[in-house]
This record gives sequence, structure tokens and C-alpha cells, in this order.
Amino acid sequence: MDAGRRGTLSPPQCLWYADRCMQSSSRHAHGPDDAAAFVRTSSCVTRAIAGETLIIPIARATADLESIFTLNASGSRIWELLERPVAPARLVATIAGEFDVSPADAARDVAEFLDSLRAAGLIAPVEG
Repeated sequence: MDAGRRGTLSPPQCLWYADRCMQSSSRHAHGPDDAAAFVRTSSCVTRAIAGETLIIPIARATADLESIFTLNASGSRIWELLERPVAPARLVATIAGEFDVSPADAARDVAEFLDSLRAAGLIAPVEG
């Protein structure tokens, strides 16, 4: 996605889809936790195919094909930014600035997305 290009989040307001898509919830009002930043782990393989990003978790040197994440444009943008340590606030500002979504909705959706990535072992907190 071009940095200056604005897109929209697909209904329901979510950052990923297929079997992993969930609607936004209010349980993430203050973000996924108090980590200063998050970064990708090395426990996955990422491929861009036909405008989508696929994340395939790797467990014990074997691809876990039943846990493939398919990311839409906004999820792909966040995944791109997670290549280096990045603060959740920066992710929220980027999504709100590049997509047609309010800062409050972006904050909620980014927090949910980070929680899901962290639960799957795809990102880790970076303190300091």
C-alpha cells in the first residue's frame, strides 16, 4: 500500500479476515498491555500474494497450515510496520491517517489485532 493512499476497513471494522476475523470489542480500551513497543517474532513466514499478506506460523520447523492468517490492507500495513519495534500509538496514528477510520476505532481495532498476533506468538513486546 502506498503511504499516502487512503483505504477503508472492510466491514466489520477488522484488520484481518477469513477464519481469524473478529468484530471490534470494547474490552481493549487501553491497548493490549503496557509494552512500549511490539516487533515480529521469527516464528512465521510471510508472503504477499494477490494484494494480501499471508502469515504462516512455524512450529518446530514445520508450517502450521491450519493457522494461516490472511491480512487485508490495514492488517498488512500494521504487519509491515511491525518489522521493526513500533509503539501501539504509532500504529493507531498510521491506521487513522491512512484509512477511513476514526482514531477511537483504530485504537480499538489495533489493540485487538495486536492481542491476536501476540496470542499466536507472532509478535513480542519490546520494553524501553
